[in-house]
Amino acid sequence: MRGGTVTGSRSLHDPHSVALLSKGAGRIVSPYGLTDWPGALELLGTNGPADSIRRVRQAEAPHLRRPRCPNP
Repeated sequence: MRGGTVTGSRSLHDPHSVALLSKGAGRIVSPYGLTDWPGALELLGTNGPADSIRRVRQAEAPHLRRPRCPNP
């Protein structure tokens, strides 16, 4: 989803966990599909935010590698 906002709702009767993620951190779920939303919450709770960000950066790396153009 390009330029969109991910929203959802759940009953607050029995909340288990919640996280507020930046657009970049949310990429762990979409578009990279490294986990689903429950899995993302589990990763945050178990390994902390640094691990989630590391995983997103690893997934981004191949997309960022482009041949360099010589300076004119």
